Amino acid sequence: MSTEFTVSSPQRVRYWTPEEANEALPDLVAQVTRAQALLQHGRGLMTSPGRGGDLARGEVERVQSQLREILDGFAEQGVDVKGLEPALLDFPALRYGLEVYLCWKEGEDIVTWWHPIPTGIAGRQPVDETGDGAWEWCN
Repeated sequence: MSTEFTVSSPQRVRYWTPEEANEALPDLVAQVTRAQALLQHGRGLMTSPGRGGDLARGEVERVQSQLREILDGFAEQGVDVKGLEPALLDFPALRYGLEVYLCWKEGEDIVTWWHPIPTGIAGRQPVDETGDGAWEWCN
């Protein structure tokens, strides 16, 4: 099962503040973990020598459907999944009125980074401003 996937850009349901992203993170990480397990299971199905035919094809389709459901759930919440292995989530946000991403990657306990949209993860900077006006809530 390929680790490559495409997720259509979610309609902007919301802009996140760092506090909101961190509050949602435990549930989102649980969904990431579930998606990662499905990927591994799907790979196992596709490389297992004793599994063939309609049974294996049906199981692969079931795994793909469950994975799509999880990814669609992220999109519905307005969270961009940039990767699953390692996991990388971007939360659309407004920082001093400019659209940016709050950024979380696997292994981090909380969302403590942001980056301009064009730079991607290479432009990550610490979320250090927490005062009025730094992060806007516009939902």
